[in-house]
Amino acid sequence: MEWTANRGMTPGMTSTTSSLLTRAPRVLGALTVAYSAVVLASPRTLAAPAGLTSDSGFVSPSVATAVRGLALRDVASGAAMVVARRGTPLRTAIGVRVASDLGDAALFAVAAPDAATRAKAVAVALGWGALCAASARVAG
Repeated sequence: MEWTANRGMTPGMTSTTSSLLTRAPRVLGALTVAYSAVVLASPRTLAAPAGLTSDSGFVSPSVATAVRGLALRDVASGAAMVVARRGTPLRTAIGVRVASDLGDAALFAVAAPDAATRAKAVAVALGWGALCAASARVAG
């Protein structure tokens, strides 16, 4: 099948816009890997905004282990979004990423210490999941 400039584009969309959109799953995957690498190196990066630290900002060893587990999972799912072939493999990688974010939202909903922190942590997890889910539209 021959590729044409208009394939997959909506009216009014430029080829540059279309090209950027088709890269969305790859970019979101790469950003997931980058953020997760930071969390692996410093679990406080995720633990503090999620309210999982002590009042003094200390991250307990058990919280650090749990947060690093989430980060390792996210490195794998983000990397899969970067390298998966278009079509079913990429849509599957995106589905795993979205399911992970939904799980994180549920975890933060019960683990956050107060309503404000809970709302923020759940919103971030659901927002990232929604962005990744939306990127499935251009996954082939």
